[in-house]
Amino acid sequence: MSKRHRPVFTAALTPLIALVTLAAALSGACTWVAFKLSEAALNDYAHALAAGTAAEGRHRVGLFTVTSPQRLTGGGVSFAIAGSGSFLSLERYGMAYLPKGSDDGGDFDELDRHLGGDWYLWMTG
Repeated sequence: MSKRHRPVFTAALTPLIALVTLAAALSGACTWVAFKLSEAALNDYAHALAAGTAAEGRHRVGLFTVTSPQRLTGGGVSFAIAGSGSFLSLERYGMAYLPKGSDDGGDFDELDRHLGGDWYLWMTG
């Protein structure tokens, strides 16, 4: 490969990286990866919140800053993700820990998707 062709490759790589980044952000892949990396800390926080031993207010849990924690019927918990609702999505979102499954999510109008284990993502518009 001659040096003359390298700028063309570099110029083509920049839009490709931007497109992949945008696709990851819009698909929710970034949230899922952050959830997987934070799952152990989220489980600990959910159990403490359900037991009534977690402090109220805003906390850093894994890679997320959580706010508005609530205990739900059936031993579940819910909290909002601080800073959600960006220029890509005006919807605010949070997570719900529902150990009895999504049928126990009666406190929510709509659970957006299952993240894994007993965890669900909810959104409000």
